[in-house]
Amino acid sequence: MNIRAYAEERRLFYVALTRASRGVYLITNSRQPSRYIRELCEIAGDEVRYETIEGAALRQCPVCLVGQMVEKRNKNGTVFHGCNQFPDCRHSEGVRAQSTARLHRRA
Repeated sequence: MNIRAYAEERRLFYVALTRASRGVYLITNSRQPSRYIRELCEIAGDEVRYETIEGAALRQCPVCLVGQMVEKRNKNGTVFHGCNQFPDCRHSEGVRAQSTARLHRRA
């Protein structure tokens, strides 16, 4: 692909992004993000928030740095977090049991 082919469109899009006062939503295919989206995420650093279509926050995979950690279930039904770039990235983490505090009312 000729890098200069879309240079003007990229420049205009970058100008639009830098003028946005409240934020910008970019929708991309997480399995095949464009090179441009990756470049923008690298530039933005910690300012990027990955989330689902429903708005739930996703955590970036600490191994491949491309995918996000999503909740999955194995064949036994055990819940774990795995990279959504599987099988390219096989990173997974067990889910810690959340402690639940019980409220007791005094009579």
